Amino acid sequence: MISLSLFTSLVGKSQTITAYEYWFDYDYDNRVYVSVAGGTVDHIDTDISTTSISTGYHIFWFHTKSSDGKWSVPVSSSFVKGNNAIIGIEWWYDDDYTTRVYMDLTPSQGGAYPLALPVSGLSIGNHNITMCFVDNEQVRSAPVSATFYYDGISGLENAAFNDGLKLFPNPVQSQLQITGITELSQLVIYDHVGKTVFNRALNNPTESLNIEQLQPGTYTALVLSQTKCKTMTFVKN
Repeated sequence: MISLSLFTSLVGKSQTITAYEYWFDYDYDNRVYVSVAGGTVDHIDTDISTTSISTGYHIFWFHTKSSDGKWSVPVSSSFVKGNNAIIGIEWWYDDDYTTRVYMDLTPSQGGAYPLALPVSGLSIGNHNITMCFVDNEQVRSAPVSATFYYDGISGLENAAFNDGLKLFPNPVQSQLQITGITELSQLVIYDHVGKTVFNRALNNPTESLNIEQLQPGTYTALVLSQTKCKTMTFVKN
């Protein structure tokens, strides 16, 4: 079960939400349509059943329909289906999964874990750390990464989930702009069923991409480098 609490994004304050849809992973054909009745709604609280999907890693997608018949830009969130009783954490540095370290945690249904992770053996300079939680069925959460600068003394106190990547305009007609590129990256664009429709290298801090050939619809852009992995959703008009 997913507890959903989302603030909706509508073009005009006078618009009313009349429905929303959600689906898992890239299975848009099996999306669930839910009508919303009465009044102007600016956020939705509901529980979403996950009985139809398997244990493990998934992506949840959601968008809303306004009274003028327009759908909002879909938003997505990664999650892992399990029993949520956290018993441990794994972490590794600089994308080297073979050096991962496991540490036991007090079983919990969630909450914050203050961690002091060792940095011995790291060279002075920029690094990234990736970590995932482990539940009592040995299901791993979706990994998250942070970049940090190790000065030989302070360790991970300054680790920050801050990549600066931005994609605009959204919706887009023909020219898609990506800014905040700090290193050689690869851009892959997927359609709503997960098919690759665009693939190219990003070499400059700002890139302008001609996507006129794409059909109107919702797409997911994946930007991947040695230190970053970020997904962004946009609509092609």
